[in-house]
Amino acid sequence: MIAERLQFTVAQGPCIDAHHTGQRVMATEPVIAQRWPIFHDRLIMGVINVALSLADAPAILRAHAFSADRTLDDTAHDIVSGAMSPYRLTQDSNA
Repeated sequence: MIAERLQFTVAQGPCIDAHHTGQRVMATEPVIAQRWPIFHDRLIMGVINVALSLADAPAILRAHAFSADRTLDDTAHDIVSGAMSPYRLTQDSNA
């Protein structure tokens, strides 16, 4: 349900394409990332928010900001604005 609503918010995604074409749309995660990048990134950010406890998310943001020699506010802004993929947080924390 959240993913469906998100598609209308960002005006892209498989449901939007299915509506426009009248055809069923099925896609793997890499295909979603390629065809609907804004939808994909916002969806991943939502998954990260759900998967992490409220205490963990700020710590991961702070760690990324510190390692990139940036402020926490600048890092958070980059994620919310779409300038940085939330995948970078998970990739950097697993490195």
